[in-house]
Amino acid sequence: MSSRETVLQWSVTALGCLLLVVVVADLLTASGSTAVKGVERALPALLALLLAGLGVWLRRRGVAGRDVGIVSLGVVGGAALFVLIDFWLVFIISLGGPIPKMTAYPTLNLVAIGATGNAVLTALYLRLRRQNEKLQRLTERLEERNERLDHQTAKLESQNERLNQFAGIVSHDLRNPLNVAAGRLGLARETGDEEHFEAVERAHDRMDTLVTETLSLARHGKTVEETATVSLASVAESAWGTVPTGETTLSVVTDGRFEADANRLQRTFENLFRNAVEHGGTVGTVRVGLLDAGGFYVEDDGDGIPAADREAVFEFGRSSASDGTGYGLAVVEAIVAAHGWSIDVTEGTDGGARFEVTTDGADAFGV
Repeated sequence: MSSRETVLQWSVTALGCLLLVVVVADLLTASGSTAVKGVERALPALLALLLAGLGVWLRRRGVAGRDVGIVSLGVVGGAALFVLIDFWLVFIISLGGPIPKMTAYPTLNLVAIGATGNAVLTALYLRLRRQNEKLQRLTERLEERNERLDHQTAKLESQNERLNQFAGIVSHDLRNPLNVAAGRLGLARETGDEEHFEAVERAHDRMDTLVTETLSLARHGKTVEETATVSLASVAESAWGTVPTGETTLSVVTDGRFEADANRLQRTFENLFRNAVEHGGTVGTVRVGLLDAGGFYVEDDGDGIPAADREAVFEFGRSSASDGTGYGLAVVEAIVAAHGWSIDVTEGTDGGARFEVTTDGADAFGV
């Protein structure tokens, strides 16, 4: 503990002792009966002891030196205030005539009352302030805990929604090809026709695709916890090389670097490219570039998506093709949400479909 801290912690006790010394000195130097003098100075002596005891109590409670110093200022301020009151009373009396002979003990009484009373009030104020600070800290912790609970609740709701979606796959999407396979297998046993076996194989392929897409949605929908600096052009070109695109070409209009999960981001581009090639009609070029507001876009020059259907394209299981799973764009939205981003679909520059992924802000990119 520093010497300054020690001085502050003992300051109230020192002031109480000082007041007691002044009272005793006045008692010893004043004239008159000892008993009368003792009675006249009993109150300031008692208050001086009370003040000194308050200082000891504050130190034992571990009150910070700064707060004890504030109480000391209250002691001095209270004493000064009552001295001024005493002087004001003497001034008022002097207006009515000669001032009678005054003794020191009335002033000592006023000083003791002012000093001790203000010390107690200041100590109570500091106690209330500390309690208020503790209450504020407790309130902040409760708010933080509520935020965490809200986040966990939202996460659980999202997981429950995804579980319901997966339950729908098992109860509906997988049951259809399974029923087809079972029916065709029975016919194949009866007739031995090769066509029925081919239908069973197609049904199995369909189920395999559904299972693969479902696992992808479950895996890629988790919140991104680790990221790395990736290049927009590099990820887009890598994704383009994994998708059958035929005569369609890729054009990276602008490049940039930003923080993302590279594997999941590549899957985003793969699904967007596949959606453009398979569902965009006659597509000559797919363009990729940066958004001014922070983010990137993928657009094609195909048939586009009607305005009435744009809000529904990310719905789970929705597909414009009879053999589609409807999970491709749902996976895209899940990956984007896992990064904390957002995605919208609008009309492209040449009338095709344009998907815009908006990040937290423009600072996410550094060209």
